[in-house]
Amino acid sequence: MSLKEAFEGTSRTLRVGKEKMKIKIPAGIKDGQRLKLKGKGTSRARNGARGDLYLTVRINMPEEYERKGDNLYLDHPIDLYTAVLGGETVVQTLSGKAKLSIPEGTSSGKLFRLNGMGMPKFKHSSKQGDLLVRIQIEVPEQLSAEEKKLFKKLAQK
Repeated sequence: MSLKEAFEGTSRTLRVGKEKMKIKIPAGIKDGQRLKLKGKGTSRARNGARGDLYLTVRINMPEEYERKGDNLYLDHPIDLYTAVLGGETVVQTLSGKAKLSIPEGTSSGKLFRLNGMGMPKFKHSSKQGDLLVRIQIEVPEQLSAEEKKLFKKLAQK
C-alpha cells in the first residue's frame, strides 16, 4: 500500500479460498505490522471451525520520506537564495500544502517541525505525530556571468 493510504486508512478486497472479503486497514498502520482477522483463516479442526488469518502490511515509502514511529521526515529542496536571505517555501504534506518560513542563513540538513502533521497513531487517528522537514539546499548549476562575478566578490570578504 502507499504511504498516503497508510496515512488516511484504506480497505482491500481479498480472496481466501473461495471467499471474498473486504478488509479495513486503519490509519497509522506501520510497515510490517500484522493484522489479525479472527475466524477468517482455513478450517483445521474436525468441527470445521476456522482459524485466524494474519495479514502483514507492506508500505511503499517514497524516497523523500522516512518514518520513525509516528513522526515523518521529509527532504525538502530550497534554492540557495532562500537559504541565504530567508523567505517562505511551500511543503507538500500528506494532508495538503503547508507554508514554512525559512530564516536567513539556513543550512542544508536543518530540521523544521510541523506539529501534528505526521502519521496518525494506529487506531487513535485523532492523535498524530509530527512532520520534520529536512532542508536540502539546491546549488545553482548554471550561473550567468554577472552572478559568477557577484559570487566571486562575496567570496573575497
